[in-house]
Amino acid sequence: TAGLGAAPCCAVGLGAILIGVDYSAPPVRWSYCGYGEAAQGVAVGIFLPAFAHCVSGGPVASLPIKRMFLLAIVLALGNIATALPDEEADAEFDKLSFVVRHGRQVASRVSYTISEQ
Repeated sequence: TAGLGAAPCCAVGLGAILIGVDYSAPPVRWSYCGYGEAAQGVAVGIFLPAFAHCVSGGPVASLPIKRMFLLAIVLALGNIATALPDEEADAEFDKLSFVVRHGRQVASRVSYTISEQ
């Protein structure tokens, strides 16, 4: 099975960059509208490994899709956990992180409980 080729590699790389920029830059600002955890998980857990696989010439059939999705979930949970100390500042600046939307106690339970599974 052949690798993805230059055009798809560029598309995957650009996708990762766009999600990363849109994480905090207007007009999207994923981290301010409640999707920051998911955006970070997708960009770093799916797009970046896919890009690395692509540029290394790995065949499409050998992309570790299940592992990439699990990595995205773990990274999103890590984002929730690392946002716990920022709850007050995030709320003050209208950043709708998971912690701000659901509170510190729920966020702690979700990030800990799911990551233990």
